[in-house]
Amino acid sequence: MVPSFSKWQFYSSFLFPIIIEQEHSLLHPYIEVAYSGGKLVLNSATANYSFGSIEDGFRKAFNEIHLDHHDIRRVLILGYGGGTAAKLLYHYLHNPELSITGVEKDERIIHFARTYFNADELEGLRLIHDDALDFIRNDNTYYDLIIVDVSIDIYVPEEYEQEEFLELVHGRLNKDGIMLFNKVTASRTLYRQYQQLTKRANTIFKNAGSIIALGIYRVIVCFK
Repeated sequence: MVPSFSKWQFYSSFLFPIIIEQEHSLLHPYIEVAYSGGKLVLNSATANYSFGSIEDGFRKAFNEIHLDHHDIRRVLILGYGGGTAAKLLYHYLHNPELSITGVEKDERIIHFARTYFNADELEGLRLIHDDALDFIRNDNTYYDLIIVDVSIDIYVPEEYEQEEFLELVHGRLNKDGIMLFNKVTASRTLYRQYQQLTKRANTIFKNAGSIIALGIYRVIVCFK
């Protein structure tokens, strides 16, 4: 059940985060749910997995590609996290036929998504505990939009930036389908990885570009 907060806690949350629950898992040595800025947020040791910069990045991407002008009915989110992308899609598209499949490898993050971020209340959402790469290798469904938001802290595992994975995503998209790939570029190494990822995507998709959100955050937009 999502906790309720007093006025004092609401105003205090703008001064310092109020920790609600802390956990660790095989994938994340530290995960927390905190009440910060009047919202519940999901954080790892060095990254935010809900709202904040992630929310701003996806919102900017949705606006810039005019996502509401596309016929988006079936969506796959690889790396569900706290469900920020899913909630934005429901709010942005207003499509009663919208169906979202969310894949998340970390069981504890699924626990948080269901306990604190209303995952079970989102109509049309199917939340699956699985490795994103294993899932897309075995999936036979076609999607209008695939969002890739797979990371451990700020790092995307290498296998998700290789041609094999990008080709698998491309193969699961409908004609004129869209891939959005979230990538943090907080260091020179990460920025070079982002450049290489964009080049690889351009060899597979007919059009791949980048939307910058808050400096170090990039959303790579690819059209089939």
